[in-house]
Amino acid sequence: MDALKGLKISTLTEFSEENYHEEVRDQISKLSKWADKPTQRKYYYPRPTPQDVLIEEQEYIVNNSYSGKMIYEWNIDGQSEGQIYNTVHRMLMYSTICKNNNNSIKTIAGMIISGFTGQLKGWWDNYLSQPDKDKILNSIKQEEGASTSNIESNAVYTLIVNIIEHFTGRWSEDSENIKTLLQNLRCRTLTSFRWYKDTFLCRVMELPEANSSHWKSKFIDGLPYLFAERIRSKLRIDGVINYDSYTYENVEN
Repeated sequence: MDALKGLKISTLTEFSEENYHEEVRDQISKLSKWADKPTQRKYYYPRPTPQDVLIEEQEYIVNNSYSGKMIYEWNIDGQSEGQIYNTVHRMLMYSTICKNNNNSIKTIAGMIISGFTGQLKGWWDNYLSQPDKDKILNSIKQEEGASTSNIESNAVYTLIVNIIEHFTGRWSEDSENIKTLLQNLRCRTLTSFRWYKDTFLCRVMELPEANSSHWKSKFIDGLPYLFAERIRSKLRIDGVINYDSYTYENVEN
């Protein structure tokens, strides 16, 4: 008790009922500033997901609401390949909203470029030559067989393609590489099931034939043998598994 001497300790008996409730409200108000802050909710895997996926490093606070009259910051510093694809997809979302606000395509491309920061800004300001910039901003598109009156600016799409090509290293058909990665993907133990499922779906959905029976069957084949056999026995009807009638969610459950 000697250690407590000199300390001013208030007990509940020193407060009237009115003062007590007022004190509680004061304490709650001090905590209210934390109430609206988003909490990070994401899965934690027994090992990192592959470099081109990196689900555990994805942002959980993103701006998915845009105005066609405002300029937004675009930054891809330190982002994985998947995160860069998500960022450029948001650029396309933003361009659609800007177009609905009667902005021209070339103007929209300029609005996107004005929001570049970090590597993107350096890429546009220093890496690209003036002829390269002019080629992007003045690009056009025309439907095959269409008259010249239907020619439209294609600046936004060309800008997005160049960002992907320069910062991810690929824009052309990459299906064969993805197929190879999927064929070698394995879930050694059920501890890694969530890791396996999320990685597999992130990759397979990039393929044109994502809904094919082959990839649904491959998803099961990559699981531990006994668990895979259990799933097959549940899906098998009259000795046959009709993968076309199942989704990936059905297959995993």
